[in-house]
Amino acid sequence: MKRIIIFTILIVLLYFVNIPPYVELNDLIIINKINVICSDGMYKLDFSEILPIRNENGITYKYKSYSSNYFDEIDKSYDDIFENIQKKVFFVKNLKINSNCKNTNVLLAFFKNKKINTNNVSIND
Repeated sequence: MKRIIIFTILIVLLYFVNIPPYVELNDLIIINKINVICSDGMYKLDFSEILPIRNENGITYKYKSYSSNYFDEIDKSYDDIFENIQKKVFFVKNLKINSNCKNTNVLLAFFKNKKINTNNVSIND
């Protein structure tokens, strides 16, 4: 009787637990570095994607860049890059952000608004 009750409780709990959907590695864009370029109140973003490639010697990595145009808002610059990308964007935990912007608080607020973990972010001027 106890096993039936425990089993029923486990099934009910699993129903309410939010399990993220499975995503293939090929369906992800893994971003490891962001360059933020500020010029006369305009923003340009450059993202660096890691491309893991499996071969007979193991896994090697190549990098691909995505660049936006200059926009007066950082949100528009971000949207310019990802508006035509069908893959899910994933940011690594030790994300590297390079910036020449004077106000880094605006950048951190933007990345937190986009739900990008900024706990381990290092911003270099």
